[in-house]
Amino acid sequence: LANGPDAGSGDVGFVAPPHVAALSGPPTRSTSLGEVWHFFDRQIEYPVTLLPTDDFEPSLLDDVDVLILPDGEYDDWMTTDRRSVLASWVERGGRLVAIGGANASLAGERPFGLKRAGQTEAASEDDAGGTQRRYGTRERDRLDRATPGSIHRVRADTTHPLAFGLSAPAHTLKRSGTAYAYLSDGWTVGALEDARPVSGFMGSTAQKKLEKTLVYGTEDVGDGEVVYLVDNPLFRGFWYRGQVVFSNAVFLVGN
Repeated sequence: LANGPDAGSGDVGFVAPPHVAALSGPPTRSTSLGEVWHFFDRQIEYPVTLLPTDDFEPSLLDDVDVLILPDGEYDDWMTTDRRSVLASWVERGGRLVAIGGANASLAGERPFGLKRAGQTEAASEDDAGGTQRRYGTRERDRLDRATPGSIHRVRADTTHPLAFGLSAPAHTLKRSGTAYAYLSDGWTVGALEDARPVSGFMGSTAQKKLEKTLVYGTEDVGDGEVVYLVDNPLFRGFWYRGQVVFSNAVFLVGN
């Protein structure tokens, strides 16, 4: 190393290798699960255990240190009992890493502190009746809300382990208009303060919705941690800065 302590010196700490697992099968998206598996198996050659969602039992988590919830639609699968199992496991020292759509199954549910952006705001009287839609402008209206894919600057707290190795400005790849508020009891490590894209397209309505929202963050729950990754950091295996954040979520957060 050109600067800093030697890699073999006493100033360099060690990280215990965690037993990493990921949920597999519906409701996870096969592409997201594949990206998680490819990252561990082919890119860093680290073992990952795939846990079946159709035969999920609390005992499957007994030896797991880090559990990854790939992107997906968890509404039907994430029952109150299963959410309680995951919460109890985290409280005993586990680390839960939620990617993309998996966050929706945790938002607004105790003991998780994640909340949808604007969830606590009451609707104004002007909005009570809704807005009349015009058929002739339906295509333009759809584009205003569209999030087909765009790159945005992220304000990252590089003093936090989740952002270790990132340099300013950090960036994220947005493919969804789902917005979450800054964490009040956790750490908002990555924030989208200005939602204007630096590359790609995002509708103006979607930009307003996503301003000042969470990109990634962490929260202590009992003796464990939850890592919220609102955007998929492993999308198609090419988003390298996302891989840095994901690696930190698995190996550094909580150590």
